[in-house]
Amino acid sequence: MGTPAKDLQRLIVWFFFNLLIGNNDSHAKNLAILYTEEGPRLAPFYDLMSTTLYSGLSRRFAFRIAGEDRPGSIERSHLETLARSMQFQPRYFLRQGLELAERIPAAIDSTLATLGPQAHQGTERTLLERLPKRLLSNCWKLPERWSKSR
Repeated sequence: MGTPAKDLQRLIVWFFFNLLIGNNDSHAKNLAILYTEEGPRLAPFYDLMSTTLYSGLSRRFAFRIAGEDRPGSIERSHLETLARSMQFQPRYFLRQGLELAERIPAAIDSTLATLGPQAHQGTERTLLERLPKRLLSNCWKLPERWSKSR
């Protein structure tokens, strides 16, 4: 796989990751290009956060997927349209999102174990209680919608 192909694959994972974590502020302005000896490359991702945990922030995704910007309403047909527009086979594209959704729960467990049982207080504690629930819910509900054919 050449460098541009790897970057396109990383872009797909970025897209699905943002949907799964509830980062509705995942604008293209949060992507950057690094100029390396091998040529232009997609920079490491940044500004990855679950905006849906915060009241007052938009509930709509930063861009439309085949006309839909409500994450809970993005269906298989929307993703297939996006895949084709990016010149990917829809089955491959969808598989990237479904596999990521399967991997996230273990990453949550690992992260929480790393944080340990420290007595977090206030807002930090609230976020540590709410975030895993939200992510696990998204990792279950969204792929269910993506798997259904119309």
